[in-house]
Amino acid sequence: MNNNLSGMMATSTVLPVNTTTMSERDIIKGLQENVDAMFLIFCGMLIFFMKAGFSFLEAGAVRKKSVVNSLFRNFMDLYICGMAYWLFGFAFAYGNYNGNPFIGHDPNYFALVSIAPAGYAMWFFQMVFGEAAATIVSGSVAERANSLGYVMANFLIAGFVYPVVTHWVWSTDGWLFLGDGTNAFTDFAGSGCVHVVGGSCALIATVIVGPRQGRFDHNGSVNEMKGHNLPFTALGALILFFGFFAFNGGSQKSISQPGDGVIVAKAVVNTMIAASFGGGSLTFIVRCTEKRWSLLQGLNGALASMVAICAGCATMHPLGACLTGIIAGLVYYGYSKVTPRLMIDDPVDAIALHLGGGSWGLIACALFSDTGVLLNWNQASFMGLAWQFIGLGTICAWCMSLTAAIFGSLKVFGMVGIDAEAESFGQDRHVHGEPGYGDDDTALLMGRERSDSSADAESLENEKWY
Repeated sequence: MNNNLSGMMATSTVLPVNTTTMSERDIIKGLQENVDAMFLIFCGMLIFFMKAGFSFLEAGAVRKKSVVNSLFRNFMDLYICGMAYWLFGFAFAYGNYNGNPFIGHDPNYFALVSIAPAGYAMWFFQMVFGEAAATIVSGSVAERANSLGYVMANFLIAGFVYPVVTHWVWSTDGWLFLGDGTNAFTDFAGSGCVHVVGGSCALIATVIVGPRQGRFDHNGSVNEMKGHNLPFTALGALILFFGFFAFNGGSQKSISQPGDGVIVAKAVVNTMIAASFGGGSLTFIVRCTEKRWSLLQGLNGALASMVAICAGCATMHPLGACLTGIIAGLVYYGYSKVTPRLMIDDPVDAIALHLGGGSWGLIACALFSDTGVLLNWNQASFMGLAWQFIGLGTICAWCMSLTAAIFGSLKVFGMVGIDAEAESFGQDRHVHGEPGYGDDDTALLMGRERSDSSADAESLENEKWY
């Protein structure tokens, strides 16, 4: 590089000045594009690693007999999302064509037929975001979802439901991005686009699939079904914690322009502050209300806080991140207590984490950001808050209605749940033929006994499994 530059300088007296200047500009532009591409790829790989976090968290939250099935669905999420987002998801999200505010449809974006070279890094970064949104459903329907039906639903969520929302919010043609010309919807890193989308789909999917056997009595009382491995869940949460720094910081999508580094740093710092106050405050609240030190509630409070801070992590003062985190922990706690009372069986509390945390995050962004209500208290700030509610309501309505159509159609063909015997034995053996903890004949006998047991024996069996 130095030799080339020396040669250019030596011949500057013969070459036209404009040609030399443009060559230097082209070199700088090329360097900026390469740096930005590497930034997106690196952050995308860290976000990809969050899949290990989702997998460990879910595997620990289910019973022994369902560990392999949970891991299977998480891997299928990767495969299916990669296919769907390549074929048409990216085109629906970012294929701007004739200024359509609802959906992208540039023919060159389908299957990346003729995309600009700079678009490959963006495709990968956006694909891992889409995979994160789609995989939220997996934990909510754990232990009783039909594998083929789940794969088909995941394909449509990753390839259509999620991309359309991202077109509204992140595409320069999207109607929520444009707003009314003065004010618009704001979601920097996906509280709405990723987490409300995933949480809304999870809620409807969970209702249609129904609860696990024995989760609720006929009188509506709730039977606790603890996960079999809390250390797995804690490890998964820690990996997700790490990944959120790239998830939020990487959403700047560039690092070569003036001010990019400051925005990335602010997003990362606010993510840490929100998680610290959300997880720490909920830990103490549970200690005061339930008289115990809960690892699980604390880590879920931290995760909900990182979900919530996504929307405003780049526009809030750290004090706003602190308040966002504390309230996010409380929102999660409330959701986690209410959903079982509504006879909604969510083994990993995905609805509370993502729908609850994401919804609050969108509102918090309009309240605590630098242009928000609390710091400005003017018409523009209140219009910004109104747009947040408009966006939240529209995203929920879109995702819930389409998920109802998808899972409702699958239910007509008997493809949402599994039979009682398969659930009793566990899908690891009954469906996959691959037990998660070795060939344990005792476990197989326990599954057979469970299918013929009385209510009392079933209760005892639950204790053994958990």
